[in-house]
Amino acid sequence: MPAVTRPPATGCLAATPEYPAEARRWRIEGTAVVSGIVEPDGSISGVQVLETSGYALLDEAAMKAARSMTCAPSKDPKTGHATRVSFSRGFAFGLDGTPTVSPSPPGLPSATRGYAELLRARVKSNLLVADNLPGDITAVVRVLLGPDGSVLQTTLQKSSGVKSYDDAVLKAIERSDPLPLLKPGQLGTQTVVLTFKPK
Repeated sequence: MPAVTRPPATGCLAATPEYPAEARRWRIEGTAVVSGIVEPDGSISGVQVLETSGYALLDEAAMKAARSMTCAPSKDPKTGHATRVSFSRGFAFGLDGTPTVSPSPPGLPSATRGYAELLRARVKSNLLVADNLPGDITAVVRVLLGPDGSVLQTTLQKSSGVKSYDDAVLKAIERSDPLPLLKPGQLGTQTVVLTFKPK
């Protein structure tokens, strides 16, 4: 069997992933990066999650979209023969308008809900804010975690409208580094989305 080449696959048309109805209902967003192999006949094999969105629903939808890709066979530039080519591709799931994402909607498994509460509790223990903040504001932050739980990146996904609170939340996440993992010993990065309210 021809050896797998390393350059990313070209000549592939990626289908728009189907946004899972449950994820829409829970207003879950994220980006999943998947990898796989384009076989000599253009078919797709070996699809797996390279970087999780943080939600199994979105990861599964991304893998399904990758498997449905239509690819032209890749040729080895030296021999001219069709060969296997590895690829990686990101699939983004985003809602229109301002997202109101929560990592623990009612329908999520109890383990996932418990994990979200664990993360929030860890961050809130390092959150220093004024007592006179409005109670109805919400800040949503997307956090990229490394394999060891280290905080690699924080992105303010939805501002609370109060800059001092937004800044305090971001600093609290930095102070909480590293964060606990849902599955210790995981491979690759993990994205989680955390929602914070003053009260």
